Amino acid sequence: MPTHLSKKGDLLEVRFVDEDIALADILHHELLKDEKVVFAGVAPSHPLLAENKLIIQSKGEPTKDLLASVERALSTIKEMLDKTESILKKRGV
Repeated sequence: MPTHLSKKGDLLEVRFVDEDIALADILHHELLKDEKVVFAGVAPSHPLLAENKLIIQSKGEPTKDLLASVERALSTIKEMLDKTESILKKRGV
């Protein structure tokens, strides 16, 4: 989960503490699909600090772009869950 948000103009920095970098990478991937997003990148810190940063620069509102990326990621996960459950049901598992 994000633990800190810092916004300056068209830049938003989201910090994740004690989270795997995969979470920030998923959001990064979704953000890059948005035409308003100029830049999205993940910056891992030193491994002992257990902190990752997601940096977003947008032509629009980076906070809204972040929320939209979370919604798209949730939709993808829901679709994956539904397909997996369907396959397991067909196989009787």
